[in-house]
Parts: sequence; C-alpha cells; structure tokens
Amino acid sequence: MNNRKENFYKAYREIHNLMEAQQVLEWDQQVMMPVKGNDQRAGSLSVLAKIAHEKMTSPSMEEVIREFESGADDDWDRANLREAKRFFDRQRKIPSALIAEKSRACAMAQSAWEKAKPASDFQAFLPSLDRVISITREIAALGNPEEPYDFLLDDYELGMTVRELDPLFESLKQRIREMVKKYSRTGSDADKVLGGTVPRDIQEKIGRFFLAEMGLDMEAGRLDVSAHPFTSGTMNDVRLTTRYREDFLPTSLFGVLHEGGHALYEQGLDPEHFRDPAGQACSLGIHESQSRFWENLIGRSRAFWGKYHPMILSETGGAFAGTTAEDFYRAVNSVRASFIRVEADEVTYNLHIILRYEIEKGLIRGEIRTADLPEIWNAKFSDLFGIEPPSHNLGVMQDVHWSVGLIGYFPTYSLGNLYSAQIARAMQKELGGLDELISAGRLTEVKNYMREKVHRHGKLFPPRDLIRMITGSPPSAEPFLEYLSCKYDPLFA
Repeated sequence: MNNRKENFYKAYREIHNLMEAQQVLEWDQQVMMPVKGNDQRAGSLSVLAKIAHEKMTSPSMEEVIREFESGADDDWDRANLREAKRFFDRQRKIPSALIAEKSRACAMAQSAWEKAKPASDFQAFLPSLDRVISITREIAALGNPEEPYDFLLDDYELGMTVRELDPLFESLKQRIREMVKKYSRTGSDADKVLGGTVPRDIQEKIGRFFLAEMGLDMEAGRLDVSAHPFTSGTMNDVRLTTRYREDFLPTSLFGVLHEGGHALYEQGLDPEHFRDPAGQACSLGIHESQSRFWENLIGRSRAFWGKYHPMILSETGGAFAGTTAEDFYRAVNSVRASFIRVEADEVTYNLHIILRYEIEKGLIRGEIRTADLPEIWNAKFSDLFGIEPPSHNLGVMQDVHWSVGLIGYFPTYSLGNLYSAQIARAMQKELGGLDELISAGRLTEVKNYMREKVHRHGKLFPPRDLIRMITGSPPSAEPFLEYLSCKYDPLFA
C-alpha cells in the first residue's frame, strides 16, 4: 500500500473508531447509565462529536482526500473516495461547534423523553425537544437553503428528495387507505389470541432462540432492554435491544426480529472494509429492508407460525392454550387502526410513517412550531386513522427519534418496506419458495442470501443501483402492494 493510500485509510479508520466510542456511550445511556449520569454523558458525547467533526473537515483531511485521488485503483478505493468526498462536502457546511451543541442537546432530550413519556407529559419534554428541532433546522438550512429537509433525507438515503418522496407517499397513502377499508375488520379477536401472560424471562428466552435461528453471532452481539428498541455497533460488537410487555408477547418478539435484521446486516459487512467510508451499510432504507423483511415477510408469515407455534406453546405454558398456528397467523396480521407505530400491522404501518414525514417536513421548513406538535399530530392521526390518541405517549411522544435528532429517518422505514418486497421476489426466484425455507427452519439460508446480495457490498453501490443489481428492476412500490394484496386477499375473502 502506497503512502497516500495508507494515509487515507488510517485517517478514516481513526474517525470510525471515534464514532464507535460515541455509539457505545449512546448505547450505555439508554441501557445501563445511572439516572443521574445524564449531564456528564451529554458533555462526553458533545466533546467526541466535536473532535470527530473537526477531524472530518480539517484542511489536513481535505489534503488526504486530494492526494488519494491519484491512488484509488480498485472498486473499493474508488467507492471510498466517492463517499469520503461526499461526506467531507456535507460536513464542512456545518460548524463543529454546532455539531457539538446538537450532540449535547440530543443527549439531554433523550433523558427528558425517557422521564416524560411514562407520564405523557409533553410540556416537560417540550423545551428539550424544541432545542433539538431548532438546531437541526439550523443545520439543515446551512446544508441546503432551498429545501432544508432534503439535506437531512440525503444523510439517511443517498439522493432522496422531497420532490421524489411527495408523489410516492401521496400515491402510497391513497392505495393503502383503500386497502385498510378493504381489509379492516371490527370485532377482531386478535387481542384475545395474543394477550396471554408471558413472564419477561420467558420472552427473553424466546427472543434469543429466534436470534439463533436467524444466524446472529451472539459472541459478537448482545441483547438488552431499552425504552425504545434499537441496534447500534457493527461487525464484532453489535448491540440490539427490545422491550417487554408481559401481557403482549408480540411487543418483544417482533422487536427482536426487527432489530435482529439490523444486527445481521452489521455483522455481515465486509470485515476488511467496515471501518472505511464505503464499507458501512448502504443506506437506512436498505437497512430497514432487512429489519422489515425479518419482522414481516418472515415473522408474520403463515409458514413461520406453522413452524414455530409448537415451540411458543411449549415455552409459554398455558398462556396460549387452545390456540392454533392459524389463530396466531391471523391475529398478527389483523388490520386495524392502532396508535403505536412499532406494533402496527403491515397494511396500516406506512400511514404511520407518512404522518411523521409530513410533520417533520413542516418542522424543518418552519411551518410547524414544536409547541403545536400534539394538536397537529392528533388532527393528522384522526384524518388518517379515524381515531385520536387518548394520551401523548400513545401519540406524539411514542418514538425516540426526534429527541435524539434522527429527523429525516422515518421515510426510510417505508422505503425499507418497498425494498424488502422487491428483494423477497428476487430471493424466491433464486432460492425457491420462501415459505418452504421457513417451514424447514432454514432461516440461515435467508441470512446467507442477504449477506451475499446486500450486506457485504456496503456502499459500493448507491441504494437504487443495489436494488437494481439484486432484482433486475429499479425501486418500485408495486411489488410491495402486490405482496400485500396476495397476502391479505385470501385472509379476508
């Protein structure tokens, strides 16, 4: 390796190490940190964010990138150069002091959210949230004065814009609302089927069983509990969380399947390149395609419950006595308006995302005041779902994303749904029926397919190109809508 190439990779791997340390501190804050530690942690995170940003945008880093241009001589080099230049150009628009200020504000808002959410006390949360929104709005305006929200979108999904998302989501909203009318049923017995009491330790045992079935390396990962499920870390230090409701097993079960999909992606990156600019996950939309695939196309399938219902019955004692695999399949696919996004069925889920997208866009454009969020949330929710949240923790306060500054992230969940259906179609052509693999308990073959087609490529290809490479077609909503119709038409015939 020549000196110019060596300098480039050394510089970026050092930055990656700093960001890994920041991730561990953020994980600890949500999982292990004492309640009184928040001020200290906010200070530590702020300093790390400032140091990393200064290194990313320094004149010496610009020189390292410039010198590497003549030494980039293979596909990984060229992809790393492309991503380094893109990242440098984005980051140098933002002062390091503002990055540090946002990091501190998010750490404080995270703690405020955790305290205020159980009491549904939006007013107690408001000052911290408003600070995060204000700083994020300032950063977005510096990044793209014409359409600030595009600057945030592009951070999570390369090349994505409001101009593209607006018509996509408007069309999706109309199609989904038609499906909700078609598939919703009153008097559903889903809660009766799923509402058996299962102690937390048994739920954890079940979750760990499924992580093993998926092929997650638990010597390179760990499962913990947090107020809102998430995954952090990469390669040999991947940390995922879930949460437990002893009166509703699906909360933890689908949380584990979802976060397990994220964790498999991080463990499946190329071990030679995961610290490099192009070695990390392709995009958040692609990342969510993995989590939504495992949660829904696997976990909500008839084949999954046919295979694993006996195990659930055995592990949970008499909690679900008298139920059948078909009872569970129908219950976890019941279509109905509900308040909590992460517990929503596949049909209504994208409406939850579109709601958040429309509000985020208004916040960043300055069209919505933070103080007015509850009123606006409830009005939009009522319009989309026909019901109004009875409390803020079932409404505007349910998600952690805004408190930790992940504004622009929500649209990637819907993109992940669309991508997952396209990938599933390609997988079935190559491996045979997905139901057959699930019924035989061959979930590691699904993991291996994803590792080969998605995980190992990192950012070698932009999201659109990766989807086209895997499926032979550009990203489209049609495979997802067709998947829903093929699944739900027989259920409600």
